[in-house]
Amino acid sequence: MDGKGPEASGFFPPPADLVTLVFHIKPPESYLFWRIREGGRVLPRGFAPWNSAMPAWKEDITDEKIWKIIIYIYDAAGAPQP
Repeated sequence: MDGKGPEASGFFPPPADLVTLVFHIKPPESYLFWRIREGGRVLPRGFAPWNSAMPAWKEDITDEKIWKIIIYIYDAAGAPQP
């Protein structure tokens, strides 16, 4: 959840700290949904810190499951649910 897992050093840009993201930055839930569904590679390189190596999951995960992932992220971060 903090972006510092065992494989984190192999990614550029590094994985996001999801706890800080949902608890302090508080992006709209629609942004989190879009980011999981479309991934981070759709943004131009200059969009730091929003650019990401995360793949798009729209072909593999249903919209309903994406919302469940978002609720899990909020729960794990200790943030109020959307």
